Amino acid sequence: MSTVPEQTAMTEEVQADLRRQIEGLIDNEGLTQAAIASEAGIAYGTFTGWYRGTYGGNTEKIAGQVVRWLKSRQERARTAATLPTPPSFIATSTTAKITSILQYAQIAPDIAVIAGDAGTSKTSTCEEYCRTTPHAYMATMDPSCASANAMLAEICSVVGVTERLSTRLSRAIGEQLRGRSALLIIDEAQHLSVQALEQLRSLHDKHGLGLALVGNVSIYSRIDGGRTATFAQLFSRVGMRLTKTKPSRADVAALIEAWKIAGDEERQFLTGIAHKPGALRQMTKTIRLACVAAAGDGSAVTIEHLRTAYGRLAMDVH
Repeated sequence: MSTVPEQTAMTEEVQADLRRQIEGLIDNEGLTQAAIASEAGIAYGTFTGWYRGTYGGNTEKIAGQVVRWLKSRQERARTAATLPTPPSFIATSTTAKITSILQYAQIAPDIAVIAGDAGTSKTSTCEEYCRTTPHAYMATMDPSCASANAMLAEICSVVGVTERLSTRLSRAIGEQLRGRSALLIIDEAQHLSVQALEQLRSLHDKHGLGLALVGNVSIYSRIDGGRTATFAQLFSRVGMRLTKTKPSRADVAALIEAWKIAGDEERQFLTGIAHKPGALRQMTKTIRLACVAAAGDGSAVTIEHLRTAYGRLAMDVH
């Protein structure tokens, strides 16, 4: 790989070398001139003119921007190389329960509710289910998807529907999924309005779709507490339910084992993290950061690495 020059005088020879480096990235990594210009903060027409050698402006200034982009790119690559790859999906007792509920909702078809705090394997299990199961789709909501139309538009993008008329979104989704024994997983469902939840119920009723509402505990309390008229029709259709506020000790042990953390003190420390807010997600972040430090030291992960990593994540350590 060519060396990125220090940002001194940008002679024609130096700039020619920069162009060759850019050409190599385009040929070998599939980058486009438009993408490079955007990442480097250079106007597309200016960059292409400089790259072709036809730019009539200050070429040294453009070359300097290219150098800064190349250096930043190399630094990111070096940092990424030090980050450990998380273990692939880890099957635990909790993921097995979630999977069985998703299977039931798809086969029945029925409506399921899976609620829990952050870091209790809800999302990762749903993603794995969609990856391994035909006709299972997962749409992730956020506050901008609260309304029925915004939610339907997000679902359309996930199931491969192109429909411009908002009045036809629901029908288009139904036509796309009807007869496929499909499961529609709505993650972060706590963001949805009452009208959006009722729209999902209608999709289930009209088109026979399996439906799984996944989110924090408020999604279940809203529906369960909504045995009043507001949620009566939706509540009466909910089949299986699961509420998980904390990971089990078996879940924690399985994940620690997958990361190959062997020391008793280290395992006990990580178990304590897993039972705090953020649960398995926070524990995983701590392990990844500790692994980077351990790699720099040329050693296995120690309790000191873990404590330092956890402290850097701005959490209280006692």
